[in-house]
Amino acid sequence: MKQIKRISVLLAALMILIQLFFSSVAFAKDDLIDELKEMSTEIINWKKSELKVSSDDNLFNNQFLENAGLSSGDWFPLGIGRLGVEDDYDAYLAMIDENITKRYKSKAKLDRVKATEWHRVALAVLATGGDPTQIGSDKSIDLIADGTYKRSKEMDIGAQGTNGLSWGLLALDSMRYKVPKDVSDSREDLIERILVAQLEDGGFSLKLPPSEVDITAMVLQALAPYYNSEKTYRYTREIDQAKREVRVRDVVDEALEFLKGKNPNNTESLVQVIVALTALQIDPLSKAFIIENKNLFELLKEYQQADGGFIHSDTYDEENPTSLPDESNSMASEQALYGLTAMLRYYTDSRSLYDFRSEKSSEIAAQIRNVENEIDRALKQQDSKNLETVYDHYLKIPAEERSYVSNYAELSDALIAATIELEIDDLNEAMEINISGNGSVTELLNESNNQSKEMLFTKADAKRTSELIKETSTQFKVEVIKLLDVLNNAQNKTEFENELVSLKNEKIRIEDLEAEIDALNKFIMTELYPFEAITAKDEAVVKQITNTYNELPEYDQTQIQNYEDVEKAETQIQNLKRAKYIKNIGFSLVIFLSGYLFYRAKKRKKEKLTQKM
Repeated sequence: MKQIKRISVLLAALMILIQLFFSSVAFAKDDLIDELKEMSTEIINWKKSELKVSSDDNLFNNQFLENAGLSSGDWFPLGIGRLGVEDDYDAYLAMIDENITKRYKSKAKLDRVKATEWHRVALAVLATGGDPTQIGSDKSIDLIADGTYKRSKEMDIGAQGTNGLSWGLLALDSMRYKVPKDVSDSREDLIERILVAQLEDGGFSLKLPPSEVDITAMVLQALAPYYNSEKTYRYTREIDQAKREVRVRDVVDEALEFLKGKNPNNTESLVQVIVALTALQIDPLSKAFIIENKNLFELLKEYQQADGGFIHSDTYDEENPTSLPDESNSMASEQALYGLTAMLRYYTDSRSLYDFRSEKSSEIAAQIRNVENEIDRALKQQDSKNLETVYDHYLKIPAEERSYVSNYAELSDALIAATIELEIDDLNEAMEINISGNGSVTELLNESNNQSKEMLFTKADAKRTSELIKETSTQFKVEVIKLLDVLNNAQNKTEFENELVSLKNEKIRIEDLEAEIDALNKFIMTELYPFEAITAKDEAVVKQITNTYNELPEYDQTQIQNYEDVEKAETQIQNLKRAKYIKNIGFSLVIFLSGYLFYRAKKRKKEKLTQKM
């Protein structure tokens, strides 16, 4: 009896210890999630303060929205949208339509070489709940098609090296877009071109050795959805002409080995590694990625400043003028934000950062967790029949969701060791799901945000419209476009037909004014440069420029580039005229004095002759 009691006491104590262990793990996870949320909020508030916006107001104000569709205006929307922060997403999407439509009028459209211009905008649009296959004033622009499988009609998608290939694949897989047959850059093409570009040490670079941490991490983000695929690729590696026969998983594992122990030494590279690990369903706090006794999150936190923003690095980089070691900068902060977002999505069992489909259903999420637990148990038991059963359960998970099974690779190795045949599941086919569709804005940071609201054009909107049309200026462009977008989609649109006409006409006037400003900027560059060559003959040109400039509204005058040179030119011309005037006076004086002296000399000579007579 004493022995039984002793065993019972030990079992009870063991149960208490187990409960304490799991409750402490859960508590630690909750603490981590809270810290991630707090840091994310601090970054957003830092950016707002930089733009002189209250922390209670939207980040997407007029000043911020002017850059929608540009690199400086698309990364914060990615982080904010994937967090589900309440903001003016409709205004951002309206400005994307406006700015992309304008850029598409040029021959190069978004860029002559960089396919990533399409990819970045597409991902930002999805993050804010838009559809990148229907962009522009008439919704005829398809950023996915133009930036991926149609890109090489204009320029090789690999012209940027692995960047164009990796981000192209990320864009294609962001909503699991269907790719037409017989295109130049299918998923299969992009994957194989990435694999071919791997370097001998397992890492990747933009184009040439050595391998780079951030580029390697971005490649892993793109390949992550295919990690559990058993498909074999046969190719010749470019760097050393090695004949290879591998799965995507084998290449990813080699790249992960390259990353282990590498200290990125800057915010941006750390973030890319964190995003890559979360995409591969690997815990960013994993011991495998401890550097100098610190995990990746601890290293990242060291770059956050007291104002909430992030620095690039603690040492100055001459090639990056914004990399001041004691001053938060936008690039580091925006990347830190979406890195924290990737972690937050990982720890809340949400979809990975660049998977913009609706969140997994509770049934699918439970199915994945159950299979992961079954795999762990089966691997301990090493029972071949049990392994086959677990494998069957894995195959019942929809193919498009299997990349979220974090420990399948271990099951695969065990099945191969037990000589159990595996299905060669081509996950490429499972990615062919959507032709179009809006990205999902998932609430992770605050409560009850981003709920659908009735779209109405208010009396306050009407009043603001009447105020805006009193003075045409590019200063009000964003506001006009926002109001026009609200009214076009408002349920009470018919009640404000006059305002609709006014806003459309004001938009046209602003576009004409923008064209006038652009023309004046070009005219200054072509007619006044080189500045040193300006002569008095340029006076009429300078006068024409100053007259046009003076007719512009005060705000729009600030949009004229290098106008101080025009003022210098005006001064220089006046100086030249003055110098010419003085020269002419001097010449006239010389002539007068010469004539006078000649006259005096002649007169004296005549007087002398008279005296002699």
